[in-house]
Amino acid sequence: MRMARAGTIDGERKGAGWGNGGGWNDGTGNTWPDWLEVDFAGLQTIDEVDVFSVQDAYTAPSTPTSSMTFSLYGVRDFAVQ
Repeated sequence: MRMARAGTIDGERKGAGWGNGGGWNDGTGNTWPDWLEVDFAGLQTIDEVDVFSVQDAYTAPSTPTSSMTFSLYGVRDFAVQ
């Protein structure tokens, strides 16, 4: 199931409601690479991009911290263009 891109820029960092708009997936499970393009309504200055992947305990997510680790679903590599 493909999720709305809006879940990537809504400020909700836990991924609460994963599978119901709480995050984005591309709809091609176990097929890489994946990509996401976000079109803004106008010119934007972006000086920071934070990437949060779905948590292993996605049904009961907690606020992400820089010391969190994963064993199941985490993003291992990404590029911002």
